[in-house]
Amino acid sequence: MVRTMHRTNLWMTGGGIVGGIGLLLLVTILKPFTIVNAGERGVVMYLGQVQKNVLDEGIHPIIPLVTSVKKMSVRVQKTDATAAAASRDCKM
Repeated sequence: MVRTMHRTNLWMTGGGIVGGIGLLLLVTILKPFTIVNAGERGVVMYLGQVQKNVLDEGIHPIIPLVTSVKKMSVRVQKTDATAAAASRDCKM
């Protein structure tokens, strides 16, 4: 009788470990959170349609398989341009 209880408790502990690993894998695969880095904004898309709300920097919960987030850079970008003028004082 004692041996049977011991095996049952061992099986329940093993099942808890397997269940915990399964839950961890499920959360990892579905990714219920999105991270928006510094210098970015997240554009929320629900079933492929762009929504009005924009995510700021940080961690945000989302509904996996239904909601996706497209990250866009909002950093200032340097652009060099050459220009020509008709006269020395830049008047045309």
